[in-house]
Amino acid sequence: MYPIPGHLALGLVGSRLSSTPLTPVLLGTFVPDVIDKILADVIPVAPYGRCWAHTLLSVAVISFLFWKFVNKEWGLGWAVGHILHLFGDIGFIPWLYPFLSYTWPPAPNVTYATAGALLETPGAIANTLRSYIASATETITTATGTIVVSSEEIGFWDRFTPAVKKVFIPDLIGIEFLMLIAAIWVWNVPEKKSRTMGAAVALFLFLYVFRITYSPT
Repeated sequence: MYPIPGHLALGLVGSRLSSTPLTPVLLGTFVPDVIDKILADVIPVAPYGRCWAHTLLSVAVISFLFWKFVNKEWGLGWAVGHILHLFGDIGFIPWLYPFLSYTWPPAPNVTYATAGALLETPGAIANTLRSYIASATETITTATGTIVVSSEEIGFWDRFTPAVKKVFIPDLIGIEFLMLIAAIWVWNVPEKKSRTMGAAVALFLFLYVFRITYSPT
């Protein structure tokens, strides 16, 4: 499941650049995960957490329904958000399911795993802060010459406990929030053709490409 800041970022930028209503675009970036995770993890009737709502068929059908029964703007807005969601999930996407058969990769129950992670997050963050303070103390002590520890031996992310890396993935979440900040910049620039808009879009695209190609250690 794509983290929430990433959903918001994709929705803001997609709505702004396509001149479509924000609400259907945001729904298109969130709802596919909700549908498929319920179908795969809760009911379950789908073989994988990216199945029926992660296909080009679902984009076409849901967009048409909004176009037909709500209005054209909502149909276009949903299509923009839904397509952006699929590209945000780039990796294994069953684009042409059910017209093509796919070998579904093994995956944990993401819904229950996410719920468990949320329950563990407060304690994990507390451990992170304690670990960071302890590491900072070591660094200060090093500055006095009492202990000699090079920066290569204590990396920035080494200050975070393994539990936090596993549950919270602070570096990945950090990238998500940077994307959101860039997206808010795009949303607030009034002139689409201005240099500021160009710089904002370039920054967002850079962070987006980095996001989908980066694997946290």
